[in-house]
Amino acid sequence: TSETDFLKPFGRVKNPIITKAMVTDRICTGVADPFIVMENGRYHLFFEVMSAGAEEIGHAYSDDLVTWTYTQIVLPMAGNHRSAYPNVFKVNGTWYMTPDSGWQCNLYRATNFPYTWELVNQYLLPNTGYYNDTNIFFVSGKWYMTTAKDGNGVDLYVCDTDDFKSSAWTFVS
Repeated sequence: TSETDFLKPFGRVKNPIITKAMVTDRICTGVADPFIVMENGRYHLFFEVMSAGAEEIGHAYSDDLVTWTYTQIVLPMAGNHRSAYPNVFKVNGTWYMTPDSGWQCNLYRATNFPYTWELVNQYLLPNTGYYNDTNIFFVSGKWYMTTAKDGNGVDLYVCDTDDFKSSAWTFVS
């Protein structure tokens, strides 16, 4: 499929594609941070759901990128740790997510994609800062991570590792 073919449905989109009113399992005050992935011919949208005192990950799906159906919260807050900015990626047939969790840089694995996620590693990075907007990707035989540290959203960092599931991430110097 060419890039042009992929973008054709967007010409028919009626914005917004997801609203806070579509979230039916929470009293939602807003939605943010959308990530779209495709699995078995269906588009899956993961996004932050904001409600009173909570930030959680919601899910919606679409078969055409035009009409979206909200399903449910798929990653609720864990204790006092927020779940936002759901970076979702697939490795060897398994889906993973690194949501913005604050003082932890968590890695989750889908046990029943897209609805059920289990914690794989609570501390990908040392518990020495507030990490947000983390992205994990693979380039030329090595895993890389970009993240903002200390919650300021101003300074971005790059880390690398040989095993993305481990706590062996190091800040590139």
